[in-house]
Amino acid sequence: MCGIAGIIEPAGGRPADAGVVEAMCRAIHHRGPDDRGVRRFPGVWHEGRAAVGMTRLSIIDRAGGHQPMSNEDGDVIIVFNGEIYNHVELRRELEAAGHRFGTRADTEVIVHLYEEAGDACVERLRGMFAFAIWDARRQRLLVARDRLGIKPLHWTFQDGRLLFGSEIKCLLAAGVPREIDAQAVVEYTGWGYVPAPRTMFAGVRKLPPAHRLIFENGEPRVERWWDVRYAPDPAMSEREAVDRTIALVEESVAMRLMSEVPLGAFLSGGTDSSVVVAAMTRRASEPVRTFSIGFEYERFNELGYARAVAEHFGTRHHEHVVRENVVAGVPDLLRQFDEPFADSSAIPTYWVSRIAREQVTVALSGDGGDELFAGYHRFFDGAHVRAAGWIPRALRDGLVGGLVRSLPDGAPGIERLRDVLGTPDEQYLRRVTHGVSSVHDRLFTREFAERVESTDPACDARSILHSVRHLDVISRRQYLDTRTFLCDDILCKVDRMSMAVSLEARVPLLDHRLVEFAAAIPPVLHTRAGETKHVLREAARRLMPAHLVDRPKHGFGIPLGEWIRGPWAGWARELIGGQRFLRRGIYAPGAVARMLEEHGRGRRDWGSTIWRLMVLEFWIREQIEGERVDPPGHASGCAR
Repeated sequence: MCGIAGIIEPAGGRPADAGVVEAMCRAIHHRGPDDRGVRRFPGVWHEGRAAVGMTRLSIIDRAGGHQPMSNEDGDVIIVFNGEIYNHVELRRELEAAGHRFGTRADTEVIVHLYEEAGDACVERLRGMFAFAIWDARRQRLLVARDRLGIKPLHWTFQDGRLLFGSEIKCLLAAGVPREIDAQAVVEYTGWGYVPAPRTMFAGVRKLPPAHRLIFENGEPRVERWWDVRYAPDPAMSEREAVDRTIALVEESVAMRLMSEVPLGAFLSGGTDSSVVVAAMTRRASEPVRTFSIGFEYERFNELGYARAVAEHFGTRHHEHVVRENVVAGVPDLLRQFDEPFADSSAIPTYWVSRIAREQVTVALSGDGGDELFAGYHRFFDGAHVRAAGWIPRALRDGLVGGLVRSLPDGAPGIERLRDVLGTPDEQYLRRVTHGVSSVHDRLFTREFAERVESTDPACDARSILHSVRHLDVISRRQYLDTRTFLCDDILCKVDRMSMAVSLEARVPLLDHRLVEFAAAIPPVLHTRAGETKHVLREAARRLMPAHLVDRPKHGFGIPLGEWIRGPWAGWARELIGGQRFLRRGIYAPGAVARMLEEHGRGRRDWGSTIWRLMVLEFWIREQIEGERVDPPGHASGCAR
């Protein structure tokens, strides 16, 4: 695991500056403290217009896997972040075809596979990755990202010059301008993160999952090379679905136990992480090391569930309780994302990564189970939505819509009324953007609205849903979440928080073969007797006692509303309660004041929305205005 960075200058222009790439790598030293390599290519490679670098966390072939790495002739050079779990199998094929290897590293496999298959090499890789290959003979760059977006990649193209890096801070270290993308502010307000391909910096882009960037003849080209195809098989039985799920999970976990360093697992006590630990236990020769996080607030504390699973499987279990004074270190966590990122579960993700890193260098997580096996309640319409569906839409939207427009935003029951308006797709978009899609015209100031293309954060998501309109409602929602929330929120959070402490996180439930199989499970099997994620839960019941599976579902959340109403209240008021915030002219002053007042009095929980505005203001002050921001009365010092 590592971080990568590079520059390709225009042909015939100035040579690439290896010193700039060195600075880019220093900015992401936390991603790989074990090794750093920067290589400049003067003369041999046409005026030295390319420079690439990396910083390495050594996991496989720790002695010989140094990067940048090249082929035998030295004209195909790679920097690589990730793990290729089928590299041994691919190596045998390539050796049979005459390729010679100098290391045991999976990195070298990609180099020779590129020589054999060109850009299609990515289609043979099974794992998580972001890599860049400079083909010196053809003066051509190939950058690729894995299918689900487990590993990040950012890039920018300015004045004929292309820069790329694992994190945005790489590009900022190279002097990329710190300009705000106003449309990204709209999208962030709804989602709590900036969906790909945008970032909050104008001109900087995320390479979306399952895409490759090809730079040749002075022009970058981005293209998709894989997509999950939802094609539910109505003939699939429950037994077949469960049998195949268990087999694929066990295969995926077994592949991800490959390591030359200590390895463990995150364990929440939920179905997803418990299934991963169960599969690890069946393969391990010694007790698995597991790590869990809890809170002082009982309704957010899952330590009892995790402890029960750990005891059943005989793991070496470690726990940590996150307390409300954690606010002191929150600024350091926010800085890891480089752009506003308001998923507050980043806080426990950081802490579980931190306690794991004290014992291991690699940790397996259960992320992805809810997307693959329909575990979110939002995938399924509530009873009031189903009941309203019997009313003709024109009549329903006319009557209920008129009532909604006549009520203030915070009126009791207004969200349930909004739930029944519009098509199923529109209903879902309101849920995933936390209602912003339904009040966007009143949330932003008129002046800001005139600056942007649209004040509806769901525009791009609506296009994604439209592209799979032939599918059933549940499959459409799963597909949208896989294209947005999974990669840009869940996997971004896990990558940044684990890399903040130099820990490699592996995600066995997102092996692409398991993902493709799950996309064929018929929706009728996803829920039985009111139970979401039915197939994976049935698989879990075969791997452990039923009482460990039959428990209420908890998200990996924190008591955010309570903290903002209590110990964080002063920080909230300092960031978004004064004229400095309002003078930015983004949000309507009345809307912000109402949220703060209603939340403070406990009349309505605006915690997640208030937190989004706080994070945005924090980011503007730090990244755009160059000010260091810490909570009142606290000193920073959580992330290392």
